[in-house]
Amino acid sequence: MAAFVVIDVQNEFLDRRGMFGSKFIHPEALCQTINSFIESDACNVVVWVRSEYTRRPPTDDVIGTTHCGKRSCCAAGSWNSELIPSLSVQPHHLHVVKAWYNAFHQTELDRLLRDHNIQRLHVGGVTANTCVKATVLAALALGYEVILETDCIGAANSDIKADAIQEMATHGALLPPSTSRSIHTPPNSDRKST
Repeated sequence: MAAFVVIDVQNEFLDRRGMFGSKFIHPEALCQTINSFIESDACNVVVWVRSEYTRRPPTDDVIGTTHCGKRSCCAAGSWNSELIPSLSVQPHHLHVVKAWYNAFHQTELDRLLRDHNIQRLHVGGVTANTCVKATVLAALALGYEVILETDCIGAANSDIKADAIQEMATHGALLPPSTSRSIHTPPNSDRKST
C-alpha cells in the first residue's frame, strides 16, 4: 500500500503574504501538480502534514531542526498555518501537525501509516532542503520505501531543489522514471541526458 505525504503546503510558505511566500517560484503550478497527483489515484492514502511552530530561542539543540527566532512561523490557529486553499483536500484524507522539520518527530505519522499498512511513501511539498529532506531521511530510517515526486516538491530555486533531491536519492529515496535521468543534469547545462 502507498501513501502520498504532502508536507507544509501552507500559506506561510507559499502565499506572497506569508513569511517565505515570495521565495518560491510558481506556487500555483506546484499546487496544481500536487492536485493532479492526488487525482491520479496513484496512492491509497493522502496525508497532509502541516507545521505549527512555537517560538523557541535559537539554541544549539534546536537550530536546524525547527523554526526559531524573533517571529512566529506557522503559529497555531493562524491563517499562515493553514493549507493553501487551492489544494484538493478531501474529508477522508489524513492530517498530521508537526513542530519540527521531520514530520515523524513527536507526531503520530508513523503510527497512522502503519495502521493503514503503508509501506511506500510518495513525497511532495516544501521545502526540498528542510522539511521534505528531514522527513524523507526519517522515513528511510524507519524502513519505508520513498519515492520523491519531484514535480510536487518546491524550493526557493532549482539549484537548491536539485541538491536536496540528489542528497535524498543518495540515501535511498527513489525518483520517478521521468526524472531519474534529468535530475542529475546541472541547471543551465547544454549537456543532454542519455
